[in-house]
Amino acid sequence: PRVAFNTWYGYGIRIDEATILRQMELAASLGAERFVLDAGWAPGAGALGDLDFTAGLGRFTADQERFPSGLGALSARAHDLGLEFGLWVEPERVDLETVYYDETVDERWLARRQGSLHPGISDAESRAGQLCLADPEARQWVLDRLTALIEEAGIDYVKWDNNDWVNCDRPDHGHGSADGNFAHVAGLYEVLATLRERFPDLVIENCAGGARRFDFGIMRYTDVAWMDDRTSPSALVRRNIARLGAIFPPPYLLSFVVEAEEEPLHEAADLRLLLRSHMPGAMGLSVGETPPLDDWERALIATEIGAHKSIADVQGRANMIALKVAGGWEVMEELSGDAAGAVLFAFQTDGEAGRTVLRPVGLRPDATYEVRSTDTGVLGTASGSDLMESGIEIEAWGQSAAHVLVLSLVEEGEET
Repeated sequence: PRVAFNTWYGYGIRIDEATILRQMELAASLGAERFVLDAGWAPGAGALGDLDFTAGLGRFTADQERFPSGLGALSARAHDLGLEFGLWVEPERVDLETVYYDETVDERWLARRQGSLHPGISDAESRAGQLCLADPEARQWVLDRLTALIEEAGIDYVKWDNNDWVNCDRPDHGHGSADGNFAHVAGLYEVLATLRERFPDLVIENCAGGARRFDFGIMRYTDVAWMDDRTSPSALVRRNIARLGAIFPPPYLLSFVVEAEEEPLHEAADLRLLLRSHMPGAMGLSVGETPPLDDWERALIATEIGAHKSIADVQGRANMIALKVAGGWEVMEELSGDAAGAVLFAFQTDGEAGRTVLRPVGLRPDATYEVRSTDTGVLGTASGSDLMESGIEIEAWGQSAAHVLVLSLVEEGEET
């Protein structure tokens, strides 16, 4: 999983070219590998407030006043800094001006329920509509627009959002009165599959209204999924990862380290704990310039991102296992499919619980493993059976309540 830097929690829709260029510099300096320009780049975004990203949907162009050089120039700068360039899109929803003013979207493509764009709301009050992707013309229009955007802007990563949900019952989309949502999702899968064929290196994130479309079906067509809009406090994040990691691959579970009122990043009580709570999944950052990070904080964030990169090979092919330990600690193990490596994440949740023993599972009993702490380096070697039976004792230390241990195969045992 690559470390992403996202603009949303730092700035929301209040973004412009100069701000984004500064953010790219920060992302690169911290060791991020991917820069994602989130919502707010479309023409007119913010017209009705700081959370308004409806204006401009369906135009697939950047606001010329705020981004005079265009998206391609931002992508080029990201690439110069060694970053992949990602972009937020919401292709299933369109600003109604694209229908009635621009006339680039056909009204017939819009989802309707009992004749309304949004049941209970008059069309005159609606600012946007959902495209029904059961309709082949609507699908083709979305594909054409996205293909042009990806090619022209040099996009490596698409953050696919959706914030409208209408179970369409129109009679002219090829579905029945009750299965419009099913037909729409089938059409969505077709669009995603075609994009993956056209752009085999494109990474697609499943976002959809803060993780409201999180399932095995869409996982086939996406590489990573936004786990929860509640991306703080850190205890909530790591528990989400532990639970979802029981059924989804850990690298699929994306969360951001953010500056939050209940758990500030700047002058954090335990910055390592905050960062490491995101590390068992796909780790991201979304921070602004206020309050500014000091030099020590930047250096520590860069160090922890480096630690996250160092476990990527194991994590990318790992299964999540919640380990049972004595009270006062939460422990997760990520074990590679061939048992050649594992990562143990231990979080002290009770200040009185001074120590615990970690007993990993699933190791090769006769093989020898090196045990390394991301804080202090190599601790020694032991057989898989010793590690599983006797375990590794860890104790609380003053610098953080979070520990990360990496187990690496150094000598294969005899085959049985």
